[in-house]
Amino acid sequence: EDGSALVTYEAQASGCALLVSDASGARLTDGVEGFLHHAGDIETLARQMRQLADDPALLVRMQRAAAVNAQQYTWERATESLIEAYEAAL
Repeated sequence: EDGSALVTYEAQASGCALLVSDASGARLTDGVEGFLHHAGDIETLARQMRQLADDPALLVRMQRAAAVNAQQYTWERATESLIEAYEAAL
């Protein structure tokens, strides 16, 4: 019923770069906050893991970007958006 894996928001808020499939529903820009791969594509996932292991500066950039991105998806922001939608409907 949930259109997105809550764990991906929690991971970003914790400063983790994401390595997720396109089936996860994660909110990220591929190559900025982490990497996307097609579900079941283990070759691409392995390549992405090696890329982050071999490039610590890239990993740090993605971790920082993920932490910033996560601020858009807090419960507080969701509540504000819901209130705005109700106010607009009234």
